[in-house]
Formats: sequence, structure tokens, C-alpha cells
Amino acid sequence: MATQKRAARDGDLSFDLEGGAVRGVRFGGVEVVRMIDYPIRDASWRTLAVEEIAEERSPEYGLRRRFRSGDGAFRGAFELQAGQDGDVARVEARLELVAERDVEVNRAGFVLLHPVAGVAGAPLEATHADGSREATAFPELISPGQLVVDIVGLRHRVGPVEVAIEMEGEVFEMEDQRNWTDASYKTYCRPLSLPRPYLLAAGDVVRQRIVVTLTRGAAGA
Repeated sequence: MATQKRAARDGDLSFDLEGGAVRGVRFGGVEVVRMIDYPIRDASWRTLAVEEIAEERSPEYGLRRRFRSGDGAFRGAFELQAGQDGDVARVEARLELVAERDVEVNRAGFVLLHPVAGVAGAPLEATHADGSREATAFPELISPGQLVVDIVGLRHRVGPVEVAIEMEGEVFEMEDQRNWTDASYKTYCRPLSLPRPYLLAAGDVVRQRIVVTLTRGAAGA
């Protein structure tokens, strides 16, 4: 069944909501995040279908979505707050997943897709779980391996927009998926170096938070 897409805007900050995912985050017309989603992948890498329980919206732009997985393994809640204040915009996403029974998964949590335009070859700073920072870059040529691992924060520019991303509740890593149909750089959890599938026991709770802060300035500043 097709999902309805609807547009959201606050000043120069805009994005679409589709099937619970945040798509095409733009600031001043510049795409800065392609997608924020939270797929649940089972032990065979199949994405579990979810069904809506309720969705509540507030004017500013706030959203609270409650859902359950179609196989009854999980219930969850997704919260979104987004808005602009002058030259700064902020998108905050929170996720809570509760296992209703013992279940093995390969992934359960946030996934971010980064655009290619204005990003390929650009400098990238990653913050690691121990607080250290690594200066690197988005590759220009497609990379076969993980670009950065042990990520709790990212900072880079897309044209005139500085993008800062903070992550809580899990350690993330990034890969290059420009050879896929949805060409992008992908930041995801859980790290592929950890054993999988892994068990979430009945009653286990996954809580994650992503904050994207966008600051507008002169290109190259």
C-alpha cells in the first residue's frame, strides 16, 4: 500500500514525511540530509513492516508517531521536533523501540542518508565515543569499505550550510552506497564489526536520539 507524502516547512527549513521517515531535509533550498529513518531488519535482513497506532501533530512542527511491527515483535514511538531561528535550524528525532518478545535482529535503530551533491570530496569531521575527533573527507570515488567507524557526531558543510549531527543511544558508522538505487552516503547502527544477528529479549528497550543543527553562512566560510 502506498504511503502518503506530506510537506513540512518552517521558514527556510523544509522536508517531507513519508511512511514515518523524514526525507529531503533542506535549508535555504540546499539538501543537507536525504533521509532519517528507523528500519527494523530481521536476522535475514528483511525489513519488518510496521503498522500505525496513532500520530499526533503540533503546529510548530512537532510529531509523535506510535507504531508496532506487523509480526508483533516490537512496539515503538518516534518523536520529531523541527524549526528555524534566524540563521540556525534544528531537527531533533527520538526513537523508542520495545521488544514484545525475544527476537533476533541485524539492525534496529536510526539510519541517515547524506546527499552526494555538494558533499562528495568535502571535508568531514567525526567525533568518536571516547570524545576524540577525526578529520577525514567524503570520498570522491566509491569506497568499498566503511568510511568512518565509532561515530557519535559528524560535522561538515553542504555549500553555504554547516551541518552538525549528534547521535545518542548507539555507536554508528558510515558507508558509501552510491552504487545503490538511492545513491548516498549512509550512517547507520549497529556496527557491522559486531556479531549479528543479535538478541533483543522481551522487555528490552532501544532508545536513540539524533540532533541535526544547520547553520547558514557564506560558502567556504
